[in-house]
Amino acid sequence: MRRIAVRFLFLVLLTTFGASTSLFANPILYTFSGNNNLAGSFILDEATPFATSTDFNGSHFSTLTSSIQSISGTYGLYSFYGTSRLEIFDQPLFFPNGQDPVVPDYWIVRSTLSGPMVNGLSVTQLNLFIYTGANLINGASLTPPSHSASPFDFQFSIAFSDGSFDTGPLNGLTSVPESSSLALLVFGFVGIAAVKHKLTFRSRS
Repeated sequence: MRRIAVRFLFLVLLTTFGASTSLFANPILYTFSGNNNLAGSFILDEATPFATSTDFNGSHFSTLTSSIQSISGTYGLYSFYGTSRLEIFDQPLFFPNGQDPVVPDYWIVRSTLSGPMVNGLSVTQLNLFIYTGANLINGASLTPPSHSASPFDFQFSIAFSDGSFDTGPLNGLTSVPESSSLALLVFGFVGIAAVKHKLTFRSRS
């Protein structure tokens, strides 16, 4: 009887795990930090395809939007949470007429936020910017591109409910190596072990 219960629980776990990875696609977790105690994390969906358009100059504008893409964090006394999307602008090295592009490539996380009021204000938006030279971003990718040491190439902008905003340099923006799906599976096996131990203990007592 005990073996049947454990096997049934294992089957439920595998079914739940398969459904959860399908339902929540393939989330990738990122962390970020910046001046004035900006810190937080966001999720991008690896399984959802980019929506990409190409203009007459051969430049590509790609947007990644998914229902699971979320963001949360703090900025000084403020805390915030909301939804995010990724925008990528990829230009060719030269336009068809031979001219060099003037506007750089970029990788931007844009977020719509809410949070508790502090001194009559709350956070409403946060944008995380990575600018590069033209043709340094090649195709839509969830990997943040390399950037120069200039604060103008690696920065954030945060907006408040009264229309004011702050800007500053980012200190870091990286993806977390461990996937959420793997963590879920590990927690599931830990749960099975705990239930199996409990059933064994009951049978012995």
